[in-house]
Amino acid sequence: MRATRAFVSVLALAIGAVVHLSADAQVSARPVSSSIDTPASGPKRTISLQAASQANPATVRGRQDSDANADVLGGLLLCGGGPLPETLLDKFFELGQAQRGSLVIIPSASSFADAGDLNYAIEQWTKFPWASIQVLHARNRGEVEKNANFVKPLEEATAVWISGGDQRRLAERYLGTPVESALKSVVTRGGIVGGTSAGSAIASRVMISGGRQEPVIANGLDLLPGAIIDQHFSQRKRYERLASAVKQYPDRVGIGIDESTGLVVSTKEARVLGAGAVYVYPRPKVASEKYEPLRFESGTAFSLTEIPARKE
Repeated sequence: MRATRAFVSVLALAIGAVVHLSADAQVSARPVSSSIDTPASGPKRTISLQAASQANPATVRGRQDSDANADVLGGLLLCGGGPLPETLLDKFFELGQAQRGSLVIIPSASSFADAGDLNYAIEQWTKFPWASIQVLHARNRGEVEKNANFVKPLEEATAVWISGGDQRRLAERYLGTPVESALKSVVTRGGIVGGTSAGSAIASRVMISGGRQEPVIANGLDLLPGAIIDQHFSQRKRYERLASAVKQYPDRVGIGIDESTGLVVSTKEARVLGAGAVYVYPRPKVASEKYEPLRFESGTAFSLTEIPARKE
């Protein structure tokens, strides 16, 4: 599946130049519906949680009925940070239409991007034979709002990857701008939007922007309505933080993702991939309720509308 591309075209809007690089070069300008095995002693509850929009199969370019991923018609790949296993990178490449795919990378969560250092953002993806790779980055919100062509790379993208860093940087530059609606359009037409760490946290409208035991809440992109996403989850022991966020916003479902782990949310199921687990906090029945999350191991596929109730 993998091959090394001789050349990759990188559109670096932040530095106003098109950069051509070899695979060995560096860029430096200065710089579901499956049954759940989890035991449940109580009745099942219905939880409404879907991707930003569902794709029309007729609009999905290049997909065939025999394609093994034909059921993934628009979705998300949310990763919890840390080193990403090859299985996650390979899956994103597949869902992004592989050699036919056009990848856009958004590195803006990191301050390195403002300095023009894009190595960390593009290195892992230049190992794949994408049809094209473009980098979309704004140093500030004004660059997005004043440039009508800023989102043009997203209009043809089959895959978008949002790198890690600080999710507040992503929100201050892209929240409520054409970038947000363009990302939703990628999913609508059958593409994949993925991200790691901050790139996952930004996917929910109610966004955890900081805090240890008590979350600091801000607004994120509304790519996964009905959710609150947390990352580096068990490694940084963020159980109480996410539980507190769900209690503050009882209409939301909490999703905690371990490092080196991803959650693929498609039109049919949510599937855990990678080295760790995903923790799901269903909406509490009463505001004072204290409960443990449901844990889903790697390889588990589950329906987000059929998560079993906790013990009475």
